[in-house]
Amino acid sequence: MTDVATAFDIFDPVFKADPYPTYRRLRAEQPVVVDRHAPICWLFRHADCEEALRDPRLGSPLGSPEVLARKLGDGAAACYIGTSMLAQNPPQHTRLRRAVSKAFTAKAVEARRDQVVAKVEGLLDEVTAGGRSEFDLANEVAYRIPISVVCGLLGVPAEHHDRFRALIEENAAVVEPMPTPEQVAMADKASGELMDLVSALAAERRAEPRDDLLSVLVAQQEDGDGLTDLELVANISLLIAAGFCSTMQLIGNTVFCLLRHPEQLALVRADPRLAAGAVEETLRYEPPVMSWPRSVLSPVSFGGVDVPAGSVVISVIGSANRDETVFERPEDFDVTRPSPKHLTFGGAVHHCLGAPLARLEAELAVGTIVTRYPGLRLAGGAEPEWLDNFNVRGLKELRVAT
Repeated sequence: MTDVATAFDIFDPVFKADPYPTYRRLRAEQPVVVDRHAPICWLFRHADCEEALRDPRLGSPLGSPEVLARKLGDGAAACYIGTSMLAQNPPQHTRLRRAVSKAFTAKAVEARRDQVVAKVEGLLDEVTAGGRSEFDLANEVAYRIPISVVCGLLGVPAEHHDRFRALIEENAAVVEPMPTPEQVAMADKASGELMDLVSALAAERRAEPRDDLLSVLVAQQEDGDGLTDLELVANISLLIAAGFCSTMQLIGNTVFCLLRHPEQLALVRADPRLAAGAVEETLRYEPPVMSWPRSVLSPVSFGGVDVPAGSVVISVIGSANRDETVFERPEDFDVTRPSPKHLTFGGAVHHCLGAPLARLEAELAVGTIVTRYPGLRLAGGAEPEWLDNFNVRGLKELRVAT
């Protein structure tokens, strides 16, 4: 055991650019790191992370109201995220998740396959119109696929998509393990506007229902068996955030990894069915979500370190997914890697609800992009930059040429 202050610095730009050497060192030397002041316990080994994600003594990713207040205070950000299913434990979590889960079943997701393909093809036609040969794949394509799909499912008109993206990105503090005061202030402002936007959309659906999830949830309210107004607003906002942010990064990260590993790119081009393998390997090798927190409901221990109730345990997925004791050649990017054991989608009752949809969107997008453009390559000259925050792992932009 060691204190976090002497182990690593999540705000260090060098660490943000490439955290994996630090993770490798920590797995070997300091696999359990404790911040006694927060209190937070960081886990870096696959076995410990997997146990934390499945142990019923560990609860919601956001913790108790007291834990949430320590991180976010008592403003709009704490109200928004604290009312969402991400902050709840069963049975409350079960009730909230059940209300929206039918939209994310394997059957419901598969029914959207043609819609996703059409969206990808249409976007690629648009960005290469007029003979244009260079574009920002992250923001012009990878972002617009999942935002269109999840907002279409929920009932958010296209004219609001970019505003929702801006507000959700300004809300980074709610998913950061150690947000700065500046991030919290920004998140409070963004959360208030985010909830106002969803409230206005819900009011529209009460007056004029449509064929979307928001209309279904509003109708359930009127039957007396639905979510409260605040629960509806908070969870619709969460689904929009979760539905586009990590999938956007997954698409971009997968294409980036393939371009960085041309022999793997050649395999996918030769057999487009390997696009699914490329996505799965990216989920392990360069995951769009770097960690999963859990609140400690009853005392636990990891690596001989006792962790009291009221603490937060953070499973660092980016480290666990490269654990040498679990994965052969963990530093290699291999689209043919069998039986993935990555932990990117979490576990147990808090396993990512949108995992099937994220996989489908990324697989179809990546397969279409790399086969449509046989000469696809990185453009712009400079090395792409990673986002500044810790928990969302993705590129600020990904300029490519066809």
